[in-house]
Amino acid sequence: MQSHEMLPLDFEEDSAANYQHQPILQDFSYYSNVPPKHIIEGQKAVRRRLRNKGSKDSAANSLGMSNLRYRQLQEQSKKTKETIKNDRESDIMHMLRILRGPDMDKDSNNFQTNPQHDETPPPSTRSDTSSSALTYLTKSNSPVVVNNREMQEVKLAKLTPKEELLPPKQKLMIIENRIARLKDLQLHQAVIDLRTLAIALTRLVYGSQTVRLAEHYMDIGDTYTKMKAFEQASSYLRKGLMFLTKIVTNIHHHQQTTTRLINEDAMEPLNFEQEYSDARRLLPHVLLALGKCYVEQNCMKEAHGCLKEAKRQNDILKDEERDPMITFDISLQLSYLYTRMGRFDVSLTHLINAWETKLQMVGTQQHPDIAKVFREMASVHLKNGTINEAIENFEKAKKVYEEMGTPVGLYNAAVIAYTIGNLFDEMNNFEKASLYYEGATGGVESFYGPYDMKTIKVYERFARAVLEQAQSQNDDRTLYDKATSLYKELLKRKSLLYGNDSPEAGITLEILGDIQFTLEDFANALLYYDKAWLIADEVYGPQDETISLQEKRNTTKERAKQKEEEDLMS
Repeated sequence: MQSHEMLPLDFEEDSAANYQHQPILQDFSYYSNVPPKHIIEGQKAVRRRLRNKGSKDSAANSLGMSNLRYRQLQEQSKKTKETIKNDRESDIMHMLRILRGPDMDKDSNNFQTNPQHDETPPPSTRSDTSSSALTYLTKSNSPVVVNNREMQEVKLAKLTPKEELLPPKQKLMIIENRIARLKDLQLHQAVIDLRTLAIALTRLVYGSQTVRLAEHYMDIGDTYTKMKAFEQASSYLRKGLMFLTKIVTNIHHHQQTTTRLINEDAMEPLNFEQEYSDARRLLPHVLLALGKCYVEQNCMKEAHGCLKEAKRQNDILKDEERDPMITFDISLQLSYLYTRMGRFDVSLTHLINAWETKLQMVGTQQHPDIAKVFREMASVHLKNGTINEAIENFEKAKKVYEEMGTPVGLYNAAVIAYTIGNLFDEMNNFEKASLYYEGATGGVESFYGPYDMKTIKVYERFARAVLEQAQSQNDDRTLYDKATSLYKELLKRKSLLYGNDSPEAGITLEILGDIQFTLEDFANALLYYDKAWLIADEVYGPQDETISLQEKRNTTKERAKQKEEEDLMS
């Protein structure tokens, strides 16, 4: 792995929005039933003038609404929007209070946000384990590309006339199979349409108090999340949460009844104990998905409440009922949220919990999620300004990827090496920066080849780090020779990728000229400057780049002449 209000607001019949004021120009009650003709004509004339003028103020006055009343209605409209927002917040917080108890208010009051940090939460990861009614938890991960997308959607989104005649339960089974295929094809709107039909059939077969309805609403919410429609997603997820909350909180009522069934009037009544168990297991999934939607909508208070309650509901479950993947994902999401709040210590605590959960799941450090946790720890340390700890965690992630040994793993290790090189580069530790850049160059080149843009980018940073190292070590000639070799290879690759007369090649030629000028090899420096100047003159014309290169050419000629004279004098 997106409005808020569950119930629309109703206007009263005599509200200002529906009441139409009649224009009253003068009270003619003392003229008995029919006013004089001149009064009627005068009234019509006034009305015509008001209509022709069309002024907003005049029209408002003619309808009996003053400018003050108009402003009052505008303020009322704003308050109505705020009320809708508050109702939405109160609605989700009320459900969370029911699930959690009186401690919810305390956690809500302690919530603080820090808008300086902007972390994007990862897509939802949900276990494919399922039992009894939890058919929703199984989903496919491999999208299938089709050529005629619209025809596939129309064909799969509708039941055939023969299927329409089947009993409701068989229809549900067919719809579930269709939805699985539509998910593979990523036909999101068709999934929503069929899920809506499945909701009606589920009510008919199992009644209106079943976990299956929550599964349907959750699936629609997840589908809207994939479509980046987070408001619609949160609306359906809240409906699913509402059903689960009712089932969980009504357990005491069912325990006191003689029957062990719910929805007795339905075609297939359900055992309330099984429904209660399934609802408990599904609650962390719904709360986690809802928390992610609220993060996307920047509703941090609601997101914090949902994620905290998701963790609490998940902790309540027995070990055999608890989904480790959900436990891992909840810890990650809470870490992202606390990082945005600037509470880095709490964020790191949740990341440690995520690491322990994943390590217990897979039994080895060689797993991409383990590396992901180390990367996130490094990111938190960077935001907190603890650079050394960030580098240490990046090193751990790099080691995990290297031990995995897969092509993608080795490439990811190279990317992390490049990141560490950037950190050392910013600290002016060019020696270590060049070492990490060199390692990154090999990994990226093995994955993309020597002439890919990504490879050239990393190779250029490597060459620049060696050059800066040479400059920082009193113009070390050995390092200058190494930098020259690297830039010559870089020039070769750029020429093949971009062309001999490309601006990219011109930049490298100028740097080679600078190196030779520093080494007082003015003849070769002039050759490089001349080539770079020709490219700049053709590409940029008489711009700053061209003028700068012309000045370098002139300076090099003067220095070459001075050196020649000094050699003759000696």
